[in-house]
Amino acid sequence: MIKVVNNVGCQLRVAEGDVEKGFRESDVVIERTYETNRRYHNQLENKSAIVRPEPDGG
Repeated sequence: MIKVVNNVGCQLRVAEGDVEKGFRESDVVIERTYETNRRYHNQLENKSAIVRPEPDGG
């Protein structure tokens, strides 16, 4: 059996550089709020089946 802790397939955290310093040293900083249309959920789960072969081929 595979022990399932959660449903997160993978996680990548990136921490690089000094973001606040980048904003301070920027010539221009543009802040906006963007909105998009509603999105529909699409399942990413694959269809699957588990089988057990029998000696007679069934």
